[in-house]
Amino acid sequence: GIVYIREGTYKGAIFLSPSVSNKWIAYPGEKPVLDLNLSAMTPQSDYGYIDGLEIINARRYAFSFEYPSNNWMFRRNHMHHLYDDSEGENPSFIFFWTSDDPNVSAHKKMIIQDNVFHDLFDRGSGINRDNSANFHGGASVMFSVSKMLFEDNRISKIDGAGVKDKANGRFNTFRGNFIIENKQNDYNYGLVIGFIDIDNKKSIKINVMLII
Repeated sequence: GIVYIREGTYKGAIFLSPSVSNKWIAYPGEKPVLDLNLSAMTPQSDYGYIDGLEIINARRYAFSFEYPSNNWMFRRNHMHHLYDDSEGENPSFIFFWTSDDPNVSAHKKMIIQDNVFHDLFDRGSGINRDNSANFHGGASVMFSVSKMLFEDNRISKIDGAGVKDKANGRFNTFRGNFIIENKQNDYNYGLVIGFIDIDNKKSIKINVMLII
C-alpha cells in the first residue's frame, strides 16, 4: 500500500523489510521531515517510491541498497546533512552495493529525479572527534546499477563527487542535473563516470548537465 505522510518531524529510521510499505508520499501541500538521528535505512524489496520528503541527519547512508533491488523511484525529495565516521567508505544519500559477480547488475531500473542533495560531510563531521575528511562521498554512489535515470537533481556541498557511477554501471542516463560547490580535496568535483572498473561500463549517457 501507499503511506501518505502528514506534516511534522518524525525521528528515527524506518525498518524497510519486505512486509513494510515502501511507498511514502508527502501529503499534498505538506512538507514532512524524517530525521534519521544518525542512522540509515536498508530497503529489502522492489517497486519502492519515495516522494516529497525532507530527510536529514543520516549516518553514512540515508538509503543503503545492500540487497538486489529493482524499480525504485526517488522524486522531489530534499536530503541534507549526512555525517560519515568511516575510513575509506563511500558515504551517500542513496547508496547501491556491488554485486558479487561483476557481470551481473544487482540493481535495475532506478529513477532519481527532481531531488535536492546537499551538505554531506565525509569524516569532517566531528563524529567521534574525527575531522579528517577523505572526500569519498557522493549524493548517490552506485555499484552494479543498470538502466538508471538520474535526472534534474540539484547537488551541492558534498565532500566528494556530486554523483558517482563507480563500477559495473550499464545503460545509465545522467541528464539535466545541476552540480555545484562539491569538494575533492581543494578542488571542485562534480561527476565521476568510470571512476573504477571503467571497462565494465556500457552505454553510459550524459546529457545537458551543468557542473561547476
